[in-house]
Amino acid sequence: MKNLFILALIFILQNSQAQTQQVKFNLITGAYGISLGKINTIIQDHHGFIWLSDQSNRCIIRYDGTHMIRYQNDPKVPNSLGGYYPECLHEDSVGNIWIGFYGQGLDRFDPLTNKFVHYKHDARDPNSLSDDFVSAILVDHLGLIWIATYGGLDLLDAKTGTFKHFSHKENDSTSLSNNKLRALYEDKAGTLWVGAGFPFDNNTEGGLNRFHRETGTFTRYMHDENNPHSLADNKVRAIYEDSKGNFWIGTRGDGLHTMDRKTGMITRFSYDPKHPDALSRPSIKHSTDHITFITEDADQNLWIGTLANGIIQYNPDTKQIKHYGDQADDSGPYRENSSWAMYATKDGMIFLATQAAKLYMIDLYNNFIPHYGNDHQNNVEGTQAFYEASPNMIWYGTNNGLVYKDFTKSKRNDRIKVPEIKIYQNNPLDAGTISDNEVY
Repeated sequence: MKNLFILALIFILQNSQAQTQQVKFNLITGAYGISLGKINTIIQDHHGFIWLSDQSNRCIIRYDGTHMIRYQNDPKVPNSLGGYYPECLHEDSVGNIWIGFYGQGLDRFDPLTNKFVHYKHDARDPNSLSDDFVSAILVDHLGLIWIATYGGLDLLDAKTGTFKHFSHKENDSTSLSNNKLRALYEDKAGTLWVGAGFPFDNNTEGGLNRFHRETGTFTRYMHDENNPHSLADNKVRAIYEDSKGNFWIGTRGDGLHTMDRKTGMITRFSYDPKHPDALSRPSIKHSTDHITFITEDADQNLWIGTLANGIIQYNPDTKQIKHYGDQADDSGPYRENSSWAMYATKDGMIFLATQAAKLYMIDLYNNFIPHYGNDHQNNVEGTQAFYEASPNMIWYGTNNGLVYKDFTKSKRNDRIKVPEIKIYQNNPLDAGTISDNEVY
């Protein structure tokens, strides 16, 4: 995968070093005249670009680590972004970006043509999108496109543009537990999981649903007051399988769980104020507080986000947890109440969006900025220019020659990767050398 940030490729720390460092939350406010608002979803495409759905500015944004490009709705352009409230994003296997809107349907965006195709609910067409409130999108290992809406689960036939519907049926226990969906997830075995229930609704509707592809039916997992091995709450927002095969579920309230998918038994990790270092979500702040995401970083640390009380970082090897958030320590590195969405790249970058319309970047492997440029051994000093031939190959112009660094042939030395270096300097006796050592 291509890295967005050159520094992360060049100055990467060893994992053991990164785990002992203080995590630094770097605020991203925008770039080149584009400001950021409330970000609902963060994804990375196969080129390495980060895509953001910006609710406040009514757009989606492509970010390459330096520049941002904004895509907005233009009523005069039919192929522009199809709505004003982008809720979720997903990339398919051919590079299309799918956008779900809160109340305005579904879009397919082709970055090569810059054109959007729109899918809307039509009450006169039973094969149209079941509902225009789209909360999650998933392209599974078979290439099937699943759409979670407030009218149930849809399967899109990309060739015909029609949708097959799976919905809640009052007298059918094998149907969806509820039509108001908030999460879609495919585990490593290829099983599709559906989280239902809106955490801001004052009711008990929702549940976790396991989809059986061969029959088109579901198995429901619901809260049961008499069963401590059931969900703590029915509002399911977060579903995640970690690298060790643990299956995590996050709900409203004190709702951090793992599930044995063979037996269906659920284990709750409840908050205990007497043991704040035990694995759980942070304490609950109000009735709609819920787990917003569960994900894993490149060092296999687990990150658990909450609506109202910061984030938990859990190291499964040491069993240690860190609580980031102003409720934990208002002098700490993260002074936010909320954490709404997170995306962790394979190369150690983490992007975090809050309810307070802020976007942060965490670089696990570069919490310091090393000094490079002068090569006293080869009498090369005073870098005056540089050119990036590729993310791994850089040319430096100095006051004593031209320097070429190839990081694809680097060797690890102490905490950094040392590249292969070639230096081109003037030799008055050799007409084939560079004409002058002053390179601007």
